[in-house]
Order: sequence, then structure tokens, then C-alpha cells
Amino acid sequence: MTLSALLGTARKSLRAAGVANPDVEAETIISHVLGLKRSEIYLDPDRVLTGPEEGRILEIVGRRAGRFPLQYLLGRIEFMGLPFEIKQGVFIPRPETEILVETVIGRGRRLPAPLAVLDIATGSGAIAISLAKYLKPEWMLATDISPEAIELARENARANDVETRIAFVVGDRLGFLKRRFNIVVCNPPYIAADEIDELQPEVRDFEPRLALDGGPDGLRFIAGVLTEIPSILDVGSIVAFEIGSHQAASVVALFEGAGLGKIEILKDLAGRDRIVIGVK
Repeated sequence: MTLSALLGTARKSLRAAGVANPDVEAETIISHVLGLKRSEIYLDPDRVLTGPEEGRILEIVGRRAGRFPLQYLLGRIEFMGLPFEIKQGVFIPRPETEILVETVIGRGRRLPAPLAVLDIATGSGAIAISLAKYLKPEWMLATDISPEAIELARENARANDVETRIAFVVGDRLGFLKRRFNIVVCNPPYIAADEIDELQPEVRDFEPRLALDGGPDGLRFIAGVLTEIPSILDVGSIVAFEIGSHQAASVVALFEGAGLGKIEILKDLAGRDRIVIGVK
């Protein structure tokens, strides 16, 4: 099959399956397998693919048509301009989470050194590693309840040359901490339990429920963390959480209950409430 014909077949298959961006994803799959940039697949449309090339592309397209997440199929993502390995069983970082990271970097640069940063529910390590790269704190701790996530985060830290700057710990409680932090950041599970079945199949059926389920109101994890963090914060410390788009008022109240002030709600590019940030 020629490259042009295979691209048409992939687009048709993904579109029929209800994939949101079938043209882009078909290009992404083909460029990934062939080791090309997306724009380069149009330079030689009559190229005849080898059997293994065609077979691998059709295999990925078939699984993607079954709504298996593209990020898991490709095994990698880009976040904050950095490469990250991603695999099933670990939450896939979203582009809107870059707003959380960019906000923390901007606010963190105004704080006096030395900076100590805590990333709670680190998943693949995308937030912690990005902060290590761009904010360059003196010390960082990243936690997650999933040993699989922590293992992957460590691998990603090594790949991005920050493995000596982040301590990774398996766990979801903070009582063991003996030191204080001046930045705490978290992208928690915040989907209400009864809303998970309404999510896209890619998320609902394949991403770890532990990284999605925020309990009956979506606030269980956030509320639990905010009862623990006041004792580990210095005065002037920044706390920043990603939230669900309808949770801002409730999370602001939880922030206030944790003794945080100067609270702000920041929106994502679609104009939805996405970040709550406060100061001790």
C-alpha cells in the first residue's frame, strides 16, 4: 500500500470509530511508525510501505479505533516541551495541566531561596520533572500511591536528567514528612464517582480509576490533602491545585479552611475554572 492510500485508510477507520481528531491522529500514528515529522509524510505520497511498516500502522490504527488511548499506544507524550514515557496504568498528563506548572514556575520565582517543592499524586512525574527543569528548586519530593507510577516517574526523571534533584516516595499521606515546603502542587483525582461512566471511552475504560475518582463529590482527595498540609508549610508558601471546572467555590472554601489566603481561581484556555492557588 502507498503512504497516501494508507493515510486515507487510517483516517476513514478512525473517523468511523468516533475518534475526535481522526486526520491528526492518522498522521501522528504514521509519522511515529516511520520516524518522520507529520509534515514529512506528504513529501513522498507514492512511497510503497514495507509489510512490517504497513502491518504496524494498521495494528495501531485498529487499536485506536477501539478507543485505546493514543498516548499509551505510542508510549510517549510531550509535556512542557519535555519528553515523557507513558504506559497503561499511569494517568496521562493533559495539556491544561501545563497551566498549573507555568503558574507555579512564575509564582515560585518570586519566592526567596531555598525552594522546597512537594508534588502530590505525581503520576508520570510530568509536573515534578517540569518544575525541576524550569524552576530549579533546591529540593523536591514527589509522591504517589501507585508504585507503578513512581517507577515510571523515576524513569522519566532519568531521561530528563533530573533524577538527582527529586525524591520519589510511594504513599498518599503526608504525616511522615519532617520538613517544610514553600511550594505544594497537586493534580488530584477530582472526578465525581458517578460521573466517571460519562467520560470518553479512552479515559473511562483505560486510564487508572484511582487517578480519576475523587469520591461522591470529586473533592475527597483534595479535602484530605488540605487537612494535612498546613503543618508542612512555611509562611508565604504557595499551594496550587488543578480542579474540576465546577469545583472552584468548594475548593476555595477548603483552601480557606486550611488557613490559606490570597486565593485565586485561574481558567484554562477554554475559559473553564482549572486552577486554585493560595498562600499561607
